[in-house]
Amino acid sequence: MDHKRQLSIIFFWVLFLPVLLDAQVLSNVVQITTHPASDTEPAVSGNGKWLAFTSDRSGNRDIWIKKLPHGDVIQVTTNPSDDYQACWSPDGKWLVFVSHRRDALGDLWLLRIKKGRPNGTPIQLTSYLGVDCQPAVSPDNRSIVFVSDREG
Repeated sequence: MDHKRQLSIIFFWVLFLPVLLDAQVLSNVVQITTHPASDTEPAVSGNGKWLAFTSDRSGNRDIWIKKLPHGDVIQVTTNPSDDYQACWSPDGKWLVFVSHRRDALGDLWLLRIKKGRPNGTPIQLTSYLGVDCQPAVSPDNRSIVFVSDREG
């Protein structure tokens, strides 16, 4: 059986829906990433000005951000372990993401963002030896919901 490794290149695109007029949606599609690496798991900030995403353009999965639609791409995590599934706080001041830094199945981490740059070092939020993933921050910034394989 011949197994060939297939290279897939994924670019992010944004579908803007700027006007709803007489039940017709006027839209325009804009490509916002162009790197040959895999850019996945997009998350738009609450104010719509920033995109966080996962990319392996640095050799492993890390979190990157970009001012929409044509800003520079900024790497915000640099750990040799995978970082992925970033989500913004509604106020856009921090990102919650999954990392394999201390758990091969993933823990949640928090990183403050200030003026489009990481501000400080990531803070570990969970330390369960199992799966913690798919975080989402509540609209009031006071709670984080996530998927876990914990019992109970």
